[in-house]
Amino acid sequence: MAHSSPSASTTADSEIGAPAAPSDPGDSTDVGDPFDQPSACGSETETDIAAADEPPGTTSTDDSESPTCGETDSRGQIWSSEVSDDSWLEDWDMTIHRCSHCDRPFVSAARLAQHVQAWHTARAPVLRPYRKPPSDTDAGSGELVVIASHGDLFLSVSEGPAQSGSQGVRFRVTSSILTPASRVFNSMFGPTSRFQEAIALRRSHITGFPPVVVALDDDPETLKYVLTALHFPYAPLSIPTYELMVEVAVICDKYELHQALQPVADQYFLPIGMEISNFSGSINWLLISYVFGYEQIFAAVSKYIILRLTDAEQTAYVDCRTPEKVIGMTRFVPPSASAIAD
Repeated sequence: MAHSSPSASTTADSEIGAPAAPSDPGDSTDVGDPFDQPSACGSETETDIAAADEPPGTTSTDDSESPTCGETDSRGQIWSSEVSDDSWLEDWDMTIHRCSHCDRPFVSAARLAQHVQAWHTARAPVLRPYRKPPSDTDAGSGELVVIASHGDLFLSVSEGPAQSGSQGVRFRVTSSILTPASRVFNSMFGPTSRFQEAIALRRSHITGFPPVVVALDDDPETLKYVLTALHFPYAPLSIPTYELMVEVAVICDKYELHQALQPVADQYFLPIGMEISNFSGSINWLLISYVFGYEQIFAAVSKYIILRLTDAEQTAYVDCRTPEKVIGMTRFVPPSASAIAD
């Protein structure tokens, strides 16, 4: 974030008059910044504007008088002749100009020059201290894993139950990579999200605060594998273990990363699953094949569960995070006697 700190001796300063200083040099009056106050109503009235729009020689047929600036109209609302907007944002270059004396932020160098001339010259009044608002970006402690060196986001996960005292792991990542890949991430901290994480992220982009921290409750090793795959789609990954594939499928289904992780699964998961002939120790290929759409593997593992496992064994062996509708597909329901007769 760029910062500029013009001194009190600039040309712009000399053209802008400062507020009157206290008569006694020792008088330290605690006052606010006059440039922080709302501007007064404009001098042009609505009647003047309407008259300017009428052809010469005509008079208005409306006998009622428009209220003047600051008066209350018939609806009980304060009337103003000017539309209040923030059109200055159209030309803003997203640069925060900070005062080198008090660290106050300003939207332009001219505003900063006005402030310096008014409040940081020899006989200027004493200005109250300025305290930055909380940034909500305390990165915390624990191991730092940098996925993106210039990332604008920390994903923080713990390495066990909170009561264990584990400090967890923080992953530095880039929000612009995660939000297009996941509808869930986009809802959490996307450009149009109204969640607190998204608001803090947008604020950090403008103010230069440190990366925003978002807490997750996922397995750190699995999350590292997924984040690496998302940030470096063409980089080679390690051959996953059975347990890792199950956890990746869980995260994929949780954050709706199916499309983004499908190439990874096709390259690393599918060849392993196609070689399995006996699913006795790999029941959770039911979840993996369901998440990534491998119909042949799903049919094979479903058949094994239906023919080999009782309901109790199925409950014991199938991962509890497998959607209930998927588990329901593997329950064999014997046909009724009437159905057989037909």
